[in-house]
Amino acid sequence: MEDHQSLYYKLDLVARYDIRGIGIWRLGLEDAPFRDTIANWQK
Repeated sequence: MEDHQSLYYKLDLVARYDIRGIGIWRLGLEDAPFRDTIANWQK
C-alpha cells in the first residue's frame, strides 16, 4: 500500500535521477499526508 512515507522516498529518486515526473494510479484512496507530500514536493 502506498502512503506518504513511501511516496517521499520515490520522489527523492525522481529528483536524484532527474526523472521528468510521476504517475499516480488512483487518487482518492491515499492518506491525507499523501496529498501534502505531493503539494510540497519541489517547493
